[in-house]
Amino acid sequence: MESELLGLAGHIAAAQCRFLQLLAEFDRRDGWAGPGLRSCAHWLSWKAGMSLRTAIEQVRVAHALAKLPRVTEAFAAGRISYSKVRAITRVTADLPVDQPQPEQFDDDPKVPDQPGPRWAPAQEVEQTLLQVALGGTAS
Repeated sequence: MESELLGLAGHIAAAQCRFLQLLAEFDRRDGWAGPGLRSCAHWLSWKAGMSLRTAIEQVRVAHALAKLPRVTEAFAAGRISYSKVRAITRVTADLPVDQPQPEQFDDDPKVPDQPGPRWAPAQEVEQTLLQVALGGTAS
């Protein structure tokens, strides 16, 4: 029974990932737009019968997946749950997209001061969070 339950949980996660990928594309295309509709989340709440708060969170996570290819791959394979993906997207919301670093010259070892937090490269942050998700609980 345990094996069947875990297999079904993986299928549910994979289906949830596909749902969110389609939802993000649907939102980008304004497929939800119509008289009286204010947002994709509003449409989702109405048509899928979920609370508006849940729908807002689903749309947020759906869009966040585009910046997290490794997490998306694991989610689509059913290796991590929606709860874990949602937690990762909260942590990575302000993560800057990796930018090429300006070339440093041997005769100028100074690194220019940059405002704001210093992050590891986005790919490293994503990989670290994915490893935590694969081995830990959603909490």
